[in-house]
Amino acid sequence: MKLAKPIFLKGLYLEKNIQAGFRKAVRLPENSDGACLLEITARTFYRLYVDGQLIGHGPARAAHGHARVDVLDITAVMTKGREHMLAVELAGYNDPNVYVTGESSFLMAELTVGDTVLAYTDHSWQGFRLYQRRQLTEAFSHARCLGETYDLDRSFIDWRTNAAEELAGRTGLEELAERPVLLPRVVPLPDLRVARNARLIAVHDTEVDPNLAVAAHPHFREEADHFHAFPPVVDRPSVACSQEIPLPFTGIQRLDQDHHFTIQPAPGRAAALAYDFGEMNSGFIGIEFTCLEAGTLDLVFTDLLEDRGTFNPRRSGSNSVIRLNSRPGRYTFVSFEPHAFRYVKLIVRGQTFTVHDLFTVLYQFQPPLQKAFLCNDGELNRIYEAAEKTLVMNALDVFMDCPGRERAGWLCDSYWSGRAARLMLGDTSVERAMLDNFLRSDQAPLAEGFFPVCYPSGFANQGCFIPNWPLFLMLELDEYVCRSGDTQMLADYRQTVENLIGQFTRYENAKGLLENLPGYVFVEWSSANLEAYKSPISVGTNALYAHVLKRAGDIYRKPEWTDKADRLQSLLPSNAFTGSWYADSLRHDPERGLTPGSLFSEAVQYYMLRFVASERDDRPEMVRRLIEAHGPAAPQLAMDGALARANVFIGYFLRFDLLADRGEHRRLLQEMRALFSHMIDNGPGTLWEHTWSSDSVCHGFASHAGVWLVRDILGLHAPDELNRTVRLAPHPCDLKWCKGALSCQGGTISVEWHRTESRFELMAHVPDRYEVLLEIPPPFAHGTRMDKSISSKGQIHFIINK
Repeated sequence: MKLAKPIFLKGLYLEKNIQAGFRKAVRLPENSDGACLLEITARTFYRLYVDGQLIGHGPARAAHGHARVDVLDITAVMTKGREHMLAVELAGYNDPNVYVTGESSFLMAELTVGDTVLAYTDHSWQGFRLYQRRQLTEAFSHARCLGETYDLDRSFIDWRTNAAEELAGRTGLEELAERPVLLPRVVPLPDLRVARNARLIAVHDTEVDPNLAVAAHPHFREEADHFHAFPPVVDRPSVACSQEIPLPFTGIQRLDQDHHFTIQPAPGRAAALAYDFGEMNSGFIGIEFTCLEAGTLDLVFTDLLEDRGTFNPRRSGSNSVIRLNSRPGRYTFVSFEPHAFRYVKLIVRGQTFTVHDLFTVLYQFQPPLQKAFLCNDGELNRIYEAAEKTLVMNALDVFMDCPGRERAGWLCDSYWSGRAARLMLGDTSVERAMLDNFLRSDQAPLAEGFFPVCYPSGFANQGCFIPNWPLFLMLELDEYVCRSGDTQMLADYRQTVENLIGQFTRYENAKGLLENLPGYVFVEWSSANLEAYKSPISVGTNALYAHVLKRAGDIYRKPEWTDKADRLQSLLPSNAFTGSWYADSLRHDPERGLTPGSLFSEAVQYYMLRFVASERDDRPEMVRRLIEAHGPAAPQLAMDGALARANVFIGYFLRFDLLADRGEHRRLLQEMRALFSHMIDNGPGTLWEHTWSSDSVCHGFASHAGVWLVRDILGLHAPDELNRTVRLAPHPCDLKWCKGALSCQGGTISVEWHRTESRFELMAHVPDRYEVLLEIPPPFAHGTRMDKSISSKGQIHFIINK
């Protein structure tokens, strides 16, 4: 931006939870030539309208002191010689949490045609305090900003377009002295298509049962702590809607020829209309409606219905209600905050109400043009579709853990999502942006002198620090450089990695093992996370640490790190193995030195085999028992009950990598079917955080299910952009055919194969900038190979007969 200045409503840029409007009338000259581009950024989030039409929502999140600039091409909605109204709605939250940094509010925008600046933010813009959105509401969740409650009237919409009248809320502006460091967006602009797939599934009355207990949120330490130091909240829509019970409908309903649905509740009653969107949506809830009397409309949304088919407005630690108190009139409302939902219930109180339209404005990654996996097995195709859908909803400006409750950029989650984005979306830009944000986090409030574990956010001093997550960051950085070719990121992170390893060194004991780490040592969501399992010396954490030292030492040519890793990788197996399993912890014995603890988990076995003993298969009997008697397809009580069962995050994911590494591809598919088909059958069509559905049922890391299908079954590995190689290593198992396509820096890779009991045929196209590393499926490794064509241009076609 050349001329734009940061602006906000006068005197309010430091106040919490301000909904503001800014507008400027712009005339496009008759002789203008070139694209009409709007550069725009804001804090916390903006929404752009041109003549009342929703055009964009952003920006991408950035590190403290920074802002990412969106470039929106609005040529199609601008007419030469005509005056247009640019309107920007802005939520200035100014409140740190897991979701945002919580810094002070501002808007910067600049409109250009060619080299000419037509408009830019300064004191000449008009400003509005949008009082229609209440400043004081209940928090949406422990991780995000306040929920949305509105008092709707015509001015809520008119300020975007009506330049003739003096509208309510008009206020002065100020140009701010603080100017953030401006950065490019990096990631693609979001998918903002409108989805109209809602279907009515129920109409009933509702009645409040004041005796119905409303359970406290499991993720809130104390709910009152999360109401941002305001006076007591008097309006709690999620609590009120949780006490609503369904009763037979007693009012009047009618459907007209335009499919507009009108409902008139019986006197003194409230009524509800429940809708199913047919699939999980990530975006903004939209509704066009008319109310004949003043009243209240609650939009209750959820990703999953309860056992009785009922709505729980407080499911998964979120207060999932948007309350609209409206005067008589016709309104088009689109929620300002994005949410994740499949079902929406409209609770109507005190008004005759007509639904003209119920829709979603999607807010997610643009779906890829290529499809990386398709085979003859419908169940595997269904798993891939669920994985891709999960990824698209959680890859936006950073890799998010979930698109609902938190929308937060957690490390470790991103380790798995980064792999998935490359192999399923053909994208490394989201990972690049996320790594860049972490790299710039020096202004963030850090815990224990380490590093943020979730970013961009502003919550590090609130007692949530996981020392394991920076270790996963270093592993992700290693893999990212290979799949992107971005060696500059590796160089930029050098000092950060050295500082992190130096910080970990402070917690090494005399043997070099990490002990008494600060914060919350996280192994996985199972018994392995209990203090008794991981204290005083966590075997799983030290296995990860040893592997990180090894990789970092190789990357940065630090022999002292690799030497230490070698010592730890020898020390851990010899001291933690008890004859049956690796113990979850080690302790000091005055006479015997290091001794194993008495508790064992499935997850720690995978940590050891994945990070320490992956090339030391000297305990084949233990590995055989682990593979055959455990995992998600094993009976509820495994053969060895002493081994605590693993969970999805991340024990089973380490297991699935182990199965692929050890050539157990048939078992891998069997266990993927057992785990992920259960999620699809019992959820909204996306993949879960746990084996149970009480928490997030659309968790970004779980999209890695698609990686095992593309990489280990189709056989298409992520292109190595450093060495310009593509590995093709198919494992057909019992499939008859499989195919997929993937975009890469050199073009498009396409792979397909067909098999019978005696014949295997593979065809592939790989751009000529890559060397192909081809591995024949094991059942056909000794067959008679008939090459039909293998050219230097990457055209591959061969047949093998047993």
